Amino acid sequence: INESALLSEVNIEISILKGLDIFTNAHVQGVTKVTLAMCKKMNMSYEDIKKCVVAAYLHDIGKTKIPPEILQKPERFTDEEYEIMKSHSEKSYDICMQFDDLRQYAKDVRAHHESLDGSGYPDKLHGNQISFEARVLKVADVYSALKSKRQYKEEFTLVQIFEIMYKEVIEDKMDATAVYGLLMAVIEEKMFELEHIKINLKEYQKQLDYNEHILTILEKFIKEKASKEDILLNKKMMSYLKKLN
Repeated sequence: INESALLSEVNIEISILKGLDIFTNAHVQGVTKVTLAMCKKMNMSYEDIKKCVVAAYLHDIGKTKIPPEILQKPERFTDEEYEIMKSHSEKSYDICMQFDDLRQYAKDVRAHHESLDGSGYPDKLHGNQISFEARVLKVADVYSALKSKRQYKEEFTLVQIFEIMYKEVIEDKMDATAVYGLLMAVIEEKMFELEHIKINLKEYQKQLDYNEHILTILEKFIKEKASKEDILLNKKMMSYLKKLN
C-alpha cells in the first residue's frame, strides 16, 4: 500500500477538516497515522483501510461545533462541560450526513466512543452493533489521547498505555484484534527507531575515531616542532587538545 498516495487522496476529499483548531487537528493527524499502521498490520484490504483512514480523519470533526472555551480549556472539564464535549461524536455524525460522499462514514464516526460491553456513548451499543471500523477508531483514538501531554496530565508510557488497554480488553470494552494490531504497529515503529539510532551511533563512532586520529597527528606535530622558547605555550596547547579529546 502506498501510504503517501492514500493520505493525499483522503486529504483532498476532506477539505472540511480546515475548520478544526490546531490542537484537535494534531490529534486527528495522530489518530489517522495510527489507524493506518494498525490496518496494515491486520492485513486489511486497500478499500477497508481507506474507509478506516477517512473515518479517522472525520471522527472529531464535530468538535468544530463545541464552544472554544470548552474545547481549549486547559484544566479538567466539569461534569456539565464533559457532557457537552461528549456530544462531538453525534455532531460529527450530523456533519458527515450533510455530505453525500461522507455519509458512508457517519455510522463509524458516531460510534468511535462506544464500548463492546455497552458502557460507551452516545448510543450504548453492544458487541456486534459496533462496526469493526469503529472499534479500530476507538483504539487509535484512546492510544493517541494517552500519548498526549496536557496541562492537567503527563503523557503515559507505552507500558502504562498497554496495561490500560489490556484491562479494557479483559473487561470487554475494547476489541482484542484492534489492540493487537496497534501493538504490532507500535513494535514495528520502535524497531525502526532502534535501527535509526544504531545507524546514528555508528556514524557518531566514526566521527569520534576520526577526531581522535586528527588529535593524534596534531599532538605528534606539536611535539616535533616544539622548541625551548615555546615549551610553555606547547604545554598549554597540549592540555587544551587533551580536553577536546
